[in-house]
Amino acid sequence: MVRQLRAAGAAIIELPFVHGCFDSVFVKDTAILARKRQRVHALMAQPRHEQRAAEPAHRALHLAQRGISVEDISEHPLEGGDVVQMSDVALLGTGFRSAPEAATRLGRFLGKPVLTLELVDPHFYHLDTALAALSDGTVLACREAFSAKSWQRLKGLRNDFVEVPRAEAMRFALNWVEVGKRVVCGTRSEPVFELLRKRGRTPVHVDLSEFVKAGGSAACLTARAA
Repeated sequence: MVRQLRAAGAAIIELPFVHGCFDSVFVKDTAILARKRQRVHALMAQPRHEQRAAEPAHRALHLAQRGISVEDISEHPLEGGDVVQMSDVALLGTGFRSAPEAATRLGRFLGKPVLTLELVDPHFYHLDTALAALSDGTVLACREAFSAKSWQRLKGLRNDFVEVPRAEAMRFALNWVEVGKRVVCGTRSEPVFELLRKRGRTPVHVDLSEFVKAGGSAACLTARAA
């Protein structure tokens, strides 16, 4: 996956595994990154479950050692997998891992409005398992993951809005990383690949099946500074 991201033009900073924290391979969850004044800043997450509680402190040290400015930790439960950033708004999934109250601090950190979306299907415990956004503003999402109210709010957010079948979202087909015109995906999903091609993107499949078994895929393995 690292090779494909570099080939697409991404600059990569690799972080070490946190000993004893087996979910630490999913680096997106422990910090939300943003570019401010030509420097990358990090808002450290506060994991919901005790199994991941030790990760943010280790990650804060790793990020600081690599020149990233580390801000404080969220005072409310907040996990990076629940954050999907767009150019003018950030989306925050709530209900299983992140708390709605975290939206205020997240909005201050990112300098943009935050739209909270309630997740209701436990199979979609993080927002980035049920929703993805392209750089052109296109949103792809699985209806069954959201409460009826949140689904309507989400549909009203963008003109280019595409519903993706639950079966494909369940396979982590929306858990991707976009770099330029390439979209690196850990799941080979022809329905989703066709949607991407229609929007001028080139899907690139990388076999991440072992990570999928652990509950994550390409987006979960990458913390991106927007």
